[in-house]
Amino acid sequence: MRRSKAVTFLLGVIPGLPQIYLGYSGRGILIMALTAFYTLGVIFLAAAVGSSNFLVLLLPLPFVWLGALVDAFLLFPGRAAEPAQQLTGRTDTLQRELLILAALVPGGGQMYLGEMDRGLPLAVFFFGWLTFVGFLAAGVAGGFITLWGLLPIIWVYSFFDALEGWRARERGVGASRPGLVAELDTALLHGGRSGAVAAALSLVPGVGHMYLGQMEKGLSLLGGFLLVLFVNNLLRLNLAFVVLPLLWFYSAFDVLGELPLLAETSGPNAARFSSGNQRTVQRCLGYALVGAGLLLLADRLLVPQLDPRLVRYLQPVAVAVILMVVGVRLLLGTRVPGRAAEKGAAGRSAVEEGAAEKEPNENNSEREGGGA
Repeated sequence: MRRSKAVTFLLGVIPGLPQIYLGYSGRGILIMALTAFYTLGVIFLAAAVGSSNFLVLLLPLPFVWLGALVDAFLLFPGRAAEPAQQLTGRTDTLQRELLILAALVPGGGQMYLGEMDRGLPLAVFFFGWLTFVGFLAAGVAGGFITLWGLLPIIWVYSFFDALEGWRARERGVGASRPGLVAELDTALLHGGRSGAVAAALSLVPGVGHMYLGQMEKGLSLLGGFLLVLFVNNLLRLNLAFVVLPLLWFYSAFDVLGELPLLAETSGPNAARFSSGNQRTVQRCLGYALVGAGLLLLADRLLVPQLDPRLVRYLQPVAVAVILMVVGVRLLLGTRVPGRAAEKGAAGRSAVEEGAAEKEPNENNSEREGGGA
């Protein structure tokens, strides 16, 4: 059937429709979907942030429209002269294009390939996380919207996993791919842990430690991280700018230090977080909770009764006193390892000398008793 260039030009108002009209359905649907997703994403972002400045990102759309129209007219002459024996090859191309289109939705590419046990968990987790974080951002605090940063990672993994499934099917081994849940169960039941996953999870303080099996240490770090955020938002202090980088760097580099031990031990390495360290962390966390409670009481009950000028001077004075107390405590609690070792060695030598002097005296007394 002959195609009209006039109809092709008129359909070019919507990117992708000319390609569908010319018989390249996969390419047309892909162009249309990408254009629609990009436009809706920019509009949603501008509405969520409440700023129209993000609408500047819509400026590339005219170039997309022009490129799609040029692509349609480049396809137009070759469409009528296409021989019938090339239809089989075009069927495979169409299937690949439809796969790419389906893979734009997390889990959709796996479902298109018939791998429901891989596609369904990805789709449920992606849209479940999207809904959960959106609920937190709308009902609790807008800062929770940063947790959407996990969504691009899930999308990229789902997209390339679908392409890997297509390549596995072309090699004839597509049916042997296990389900996503089965892979996770196998890794967890056999104690297998990935260094790359641990390093990625360490970006959130404490999560990498929990992945490595150090639950107490991970919970302490994560609890301290969230506690600092809570106190910072509640009392309107600048505490987070000092404490959060310390927690983040400590968590990240401590997990990186644990990674070489994964090749040596099959189980979780908990030796570096003993019960003594756990009690120390619990004690510090308890002090932090008591201090946060006292600060909250003072902020709600005492500060409103004071003169604003006095409050303005009290805050730096209180911070200075806290810093001095912590510094004095560190100075008093610091011991020089060399001197401690020397004192220990001197004490042991004195005990040994006393024991050596005591033995000859006992022998002499025994001889005198025998002679009598």
